[in-house]
Amino acid sequence: MDTLNASKHFRLENLADGVYVAYAKEDGAAWANAGIVDLGDCTIVYDTFATPQAANDLKVVAESVTGRAVDMVVNSHWHLDHVVGNQVFDVETEIYATPYTREKLLKDGIADIQQSFAEAATEIQVLTGRQAYEPDEIARADIQFSLAYLRGMTQAAPSLNIRVPNRTVEGKLTIHGSERSAELINFGANHTGGDLGLYLPNEAIIFAGDLLTVQHHPWLGEVDGNLEHWRETLKTIAGMKPKLVVPGHGSVGKNYHLKDMHDYIQTMQELVQELVEQAAMPDEVATNPIPKPYKAWRFVINNYPDSLRALHERMAAEYDE
Repeated sequence: MDTLNASKHFRLENLADGVYVAYAKEDGAAWANAGIVDLGDCTIVYDTFATPQAANDLKVVAESVTGRAVDMVVNSHWHLDHVVGNQVFDVETEIYATPYTREKLLKDGIADIQQSFAEAATEIQVLTGRQAYEPDEIARADIQFSLAYLRGMTQAAPSLNIRVPNRTVEGKLTIHGSERSAELINFGANHTGGDLGLYLPNEAIIFAGDLLTVQHHPWLGEVDGNLEHWRETLKTIAGMKPKLVVPGHGSVGKNYHLKDMHDYIQTMQELVQELVEQAAMPDEVATNPIPKPYKAWRFVINNYPDSLRALHERMAAEYDE
């Protein structure tokens, strides 16, 4: 089996001996990146994609490259493109996450994900209509990408069964394998109310989930997230001197990409704050031109305008107090 190209949903890249990143393909139903780590006597899968069909391919590939069943799954956070595939893994496979991720899914996260799947067909109609007249090249590429995973979601909807993590990490958990060790690090409230990274100290590789996106607009509007702490966490990760940082979306990054993300978050906060002080309305904020350093970034049809709207709502409420 050609493991590097074994799935229509993702492309596998070998980062180090026994360490792989699975990049979401533009025409597949994975949506986010995932990882496979072979500790020598333990196989870890980091994040499980947006659909069971993409996750099933990930499971098969992980078993192929390591020669054993997947022992552990790690969810970076609760968003659907990182947890939906949990359901394809064996019941003996334990799933690790932050306490927040588990609690959020049990409280209302599962319902949110189910609603997203139920609305996928309608979203396909909307985006298909927009595709016909969208003049922006990057936006057209985003629409095509979105249509691919939304179609995958509609196919998977009848069998959707969200599996909640059954193990939680409060601070740091070290897993010692026969070939290498891995550290699960709860970075606290950043992108969401609880984000979990996976660090390989010997290789200086960290899987960061959506704490980092490379040349993709991140989602900044999570109610329980903390943008100030997120910026500090990016500095903390940079201080770990990683050689490679695997993002939730985009290509594998280097240390300078952490600064790019820090500066992006700060730029968006300052931009929206200025618009709030000018009494701009939500629609004006959402359609604000993308700052020049980020004009080529992906996810312009959803994360950029939606983040601005969410930040405006939060900052405007604070401004009125």
